[in-house]
Amino acid sequence: YDLEPDAVLILPFVEGEPQPKGTVPFYSIEVAAALFRGDNYELEPQGWVEVDRRGSLKDFFVTRITGKSMEPTIRSGELCLFKRYSGG
Repeated sequence: YDLEPDAVLILPFVEGEPQPKGTVPFYSIEVAAALFRGDNYELEPQGWVEVDRRGSLKDFFVTRITGKSMEPTIRSGELCLFKRYSGG
C-alpha cells in the first residue's frame, strides 16, 4: 500500500503517550523489495502516520522504501504501509 507522499505527516513519538487514533507506527528501518534489512530493529516507533483506511490498523506499520527495484510502481524514498506477518 503506497502512501501519497504529499499527504503524509509523521506525528512525533513521545514515550509514555498513547498512540493517536487512526495512526500506525513509523519505523526507521530499511526496506527493499519487501525484505527488511539489518539486525538492529528499533522497538519503539520514530513517530505516527495517519492512515485513511477502513478497519483495524492493528499490526500495520509504515516505513520508507530504499532502492529502485520496485520502480516505477514504488519509488525510492516513498513511505509504504505494511501488515505484520502473522503466519499461514
